[in-house]
Amino acid sequence: MVSIISPEIQCTWAWQLFLRQDNGTRLFEYRGDMKNELSQYPKDGIEIINAYVDAINAGIYAMWERKLSAHANNKFVPAELQDLVSIQLSRLIECLQHPDPKFGAVPESGRNEFIRETFEDALNDLTNRFGHQISNWTYEQDPLHNYLSPDLLEKYTLGSLPRGGNSFTVNSTGGSDNQESGASFRIIAGRLDKTLMINSPGQSADPQSKYYDNLFKLWANEGFFPAYFSKEKILFHTDQSTILKPIE
Repeated sequence: MVSIISPEIQCTWAWQLFLRQDNGTRLFEYRGDMKNELSQYPKDGIEIINAYVDAINAGIYAMWERKLSAHANNKFVPAELQDLVSIQLSRLIECLQHPDPKFGAVPESGRNEFIRETFEDALNDLTNRFGHQISNWTYEQDPLHNYLSPDLLEKYTLGSLPRGGNSFTVNSTGGSDNQESGASFRIIAGRLDKTLMINSPGQSADPQSKYYDNLFKLWANEGFFPAYFSKEKILFHTDQSTILKPIE
């Protein structure tokens, strides 16, 4: 947000005062006892701070990004073309950074009003869907809930976990509330036992196995585990073995 607010606004005394009073700014400047620091914040201060690490900010941004695109298409794309074309996000960001008369007679003011309206729309949408408790606004993605019947969902689903990325990041996971694309399997090939890999939700397709979900949290946090190739390492780390024999 700061990067697209005009320099004239950023240089004002009121803007500088806002930055000094902002809870996030104070936290970034923190150098001391956390308990004492948190005691200086308002009652919802801890909730606001935890939002930085609990994917709540990501949820707000993801919704705001959609509102920015939707409002921009309605405002700048002719009605007869809105079903055929849309404004690319990179182009929209460029327009916000360098406002021109499409935002009105005073482009900076029009741009600022556009930002305010879209952000408020995003907050209202989140409030209507998840309530006034900000801690419920976590950006969680449950890849299965749209694709399984209720009985299978109860058997196979592991719920949802906060996960980063959207359709405009390197870690592409789609642009909706739930992950619709992105890698469930990754491998970083190295020399034999230096290889790393990840799979989700686990190493077994059997929901009764302890290895059905053993990688779910690791995967959601962009983690990896060693993929051993040498016989010595494989035998040392083997927990279970299945021997298949032909029927005579």
